[in-house]
Amino acid sequence: MEPPNIMHGKHDDSSFSLGTTFRVILITALLGLAACGTTQEPRQPVDLGMSAEELYEQAWRRIQGGNFDGAMQSLRRLEARYPFSPEGQQAQLDQIFVTYLQRDRRGTAEQANRFIRENPRSEHLPYAYYMQGMAWFETRGSFTRRVLGFDHARLNIRNAERSFDAFRELVERYPDSDYADDARLRMIYLRNTMARHHWYVARHYLDQGAYMAAAARATRVVEDLQPNAVTPYALDILIEAYAAVGEETLAADTRRVLDRSYPEHRRGQRPPAL
Repeated sequence: MEPPNIMHGKHDDSSFSLGTTFRVILITALLGLAACGTTQEPRQPVDLGMSAEELYEQAWRRIQGGNFDGAMQSLRRLEARYPFSPEGQQAQLDQIFVTYLQRDRRGTAEQANRFIRENPRSEHLPYAYYMQGMAWFETRGSFTRRVLGFDHARLNIRNAERSFDAFRELVERYPDSDYADDARLRMIYLRNTMARHHWYVARHYLDQGAYMAAAARATRVVEDLQPNAVTPYALDILIEAYAAVGEETLAADTRRVLDRSYPEHRRGQRPPAL
């Protein structure tokens, strides 16, 4: 799931312009550089006379060369010297991007939050909210877990919740922005991840004989995380939990809902991993 135009703003030799196709290629290359560590360049004397355009060009060259620390220095210098200019605001946005390339989740979220806080009327707020969501978004666990077939929905889902909340804020406040459609797709994935997590917890409670705790977790899947692909499996747990505590009427009602809403569902299975 490739982020749309994750490098905000534009860049070319005469202005800030960058084509969409090139952005996608560049993101892939830059993330590869980030995985290999930051490239160092020879220390250069600080030129206090550099214009905003020259500072931005310097930052861009450093980004392309994988020198993310150097790029951050240039962007911070640009912001400090031209704080109320369009270039200063662009420097703030690009600091979010560079921090993301450095794979610093918390730093990316903090940079995005700073932009939102300091620029409450900016037209670029959708991008900042999008990058808040991207900071915490993840689709796969570690290599070892993937090889072993371990579903990362079993683990702590705090990052998924943070990501979902940021994307939801974006979609609710800016439903027609360039980032809204991609955010909606990611919300579907995250909602299913959170629902699977609660199913695992509910299943554990059920196996331990904590029937009402299992029912409470399953109810969260059914009521709070719609729509999701885990609901029929959560209804299975509700039926078992209600039956185990003698609530036969509730169990029967839930069974009728399950049969009517999911006629092809087979009982006793686990929800599929994404």
